[in-house]
Amino acid sequence: MTAYTGDAVELAQGRVVFDLAGLAVPGKPIPILRQHDAEQIVGFSERIEVTASAVVIDLVVSSATAAGREVVELMSDDFPWKASV
Repeated sequence: MTAYTGDAVELAQGRVVFDLAGLAVPGKPIPILRQHDAEQIVGFSERIEVTASAVVIDLVVSSATAAGREVVELMSDDFPWKASV
């Protein structure tokens, strides 16, 4: 899953561009949350790849959470998910 493409991101504070050259990857595994909400656990990632123009993660989806099951169900319907960092 591509979590960041190098493009500007619109936030409440304005447009933001992340400096990928200086990006520090946190310890692994990292939680994957729906809507950045700690109550909506989708799963986790143990592999994060930072390139010159993108952040790509491998996603392990949990079948033990409602958010994880919903993500899988919508993926099977080709829902156009987007990810963010």
